[in-house]
Amino acid sequence: MRLTEVFPYWRECRAVLLACLQGLSPADLAWVPPGGRNGIGCLAAHIARVHDRDVTQGVLGRPPLLPRNWDPRTVEELVTPLEALGELLWDYLARSGAEILEKGHGTRPVKDLLGNAWIEELHHRGQIFFLLRLLGREPPAI
Repeated sequence: MRLTEVFPYWRECRAVLLACLQGLSPADLAWVPPGGRNGIGCLAAHIARVHDRDVTQGVLGRPPLLPRNWDPRTVEELVTPLEALGELLWDYLARSGAEILEKGHGTRPVKDLLGNAWIEELHHRGQIFFLLRLLGREPPAI
């Protein structure tokens, strides 16, 4: 069984997130909701950072794709790395079998690293969709 069967919807979920980000302005990305919580740009950047740490570095053993002080201000600065990170992941999932999940990279098994990146993306995507509603936009159906 390939890992694409273990994580069958990750690619589609990422595509929906990227499509939502495409129509936003720099002001939308920088907007902070009432109470000073993280806005859309901050949450999307967090998804990319977690993916880069857990998947690119943790699972693939590669150097990070994102520069240390990465601070995206535009949709392109967010979407381009998320697409690149995704392509590395989709390739890995297509090449790897489920037996790799128990193997360790550093101190954590692959299943924990992939699972954390997936869960982070899902719950922060939900927050982004909620914030889109606060901005008066209709997020896609999940």
